[in-house]
Amino acid sequence: MAGVWRPTEEQTIVAAAERGDLEETHTFDAKRELPQEGSKRGNRDLAVDVAAMTVDGGTLLYGVAEDAEGRPTVPTPIALAGQRERIDQIVQTLVSEPPTVEIDPVETAADPSRGYLVVVVPPSPRAPHQVGGRYYGRGATANRVLDEGEVGRLYRRREAWEVDVRRLLEEEIAASG
Repeated sequence: MAGVWRPTEEQTIVAAAERGDLEETHTFDAKRELPQEGSKRGNRDLAVDVAAMTVDGGTLLYGVAEDAEGRPTVPTPIALAGQRERIDQIVQTLVSEPPTVEIDPVETAADPSRGYLVVVVPPSPRAPHQVGGRYYGRGATANRVLDEGEVGRLYRRREAWEVDVRRLLEEEIAASG
């Protein structure tokens, strides 16, 4: 799936998974479940997933497992209670500078306490973001450590964005009299 996908209904997620439409890309990643509560490595991995998505934006979908060929085609609803807050806490404490994320639970009709978590990571004007002293980006299907040149390019992009915002603000102030 190209671009940022933001499903809001169970049947949309299930149909896309079962049809084989879900494909891990630089803007989409599906996970069977969240890391176990208290798992330092799992929490770090989640933080890396978010940090990597900040470069171009993307969606993380929790509650879809991989089939025998490694494709995300198996709907596997997860317990939803407290998970939005948990993801937010992981992002706020492990990603430096914490980016904006939008976390939407999608309940199952059979049991509203279970479902899917859609984590939308908008492209960040402050990218790149660090986890554990490293900057991450997303390759075609997986996260990767950014090299010095990529980090430099992203910092130049950040500076250009800040200059553009300043210029637009000055133009608006001048136009408003």
